[in-house]
Amino acid sequence: HSLGTLYALRYERSGEEAHARRAEENFTSALEVRRRETAPSDWAMTQHSLGTLFYRRYERSGEEAHARRAEEHFTRALEEYRRETAPSQWATVQHSLGNLFLSRYERSGEEAHARRAEEHFTRALEKYRRETAPFQWATVQHALGTLFYRRYERSGEEAHARRAEEHFT
Repeated sequence: HSLGTLYALRYERSGEEAHARRAEENFTSALEVRRRETAPSDWAMTQHSLGTLFYRRYERSGEEAHARRAEEHFTRALEEYRRETAPSQWATVQHSLGNLFLSRYERSGEEAHARRAEEHFTRALEKYRRETAPFQWATVQHALGTLFYRRYERSGEEAHARRAEEHFT
């Protein structure tokens, strides 16, 4: 897992696909030991790391296959990171899914992606409260503001502008 994390960082910094492939290989190898049956939390962490890697690849390339893989791995992580038993990790993955769907909306303009982004960001706010997690709360509020700003840009609907203002404020 640590080698996967190193290569993922190298990919983020350089954009070299060879680093992304090495990260994927190492995360996948880690899953041979970090099995859901014996180490569920570690398994979920590696699934989230794979999701983040594919999200970054999508951000660089725009390849929808990377977005689908990111969604798949984030969704797997939620099989163990449940709101009731691992609320912080659950909220982190919800935020990651929100970012993924925001990015997909920004590229495609598909309203379905915007709605999914809003759903995941809103779920993250179930855990990220201003009083208890102010940084995370503000980060998600900013992401929601960005989402509604982008929707306003595309549609011109004043309701989206008002929602963006609410979240940015």
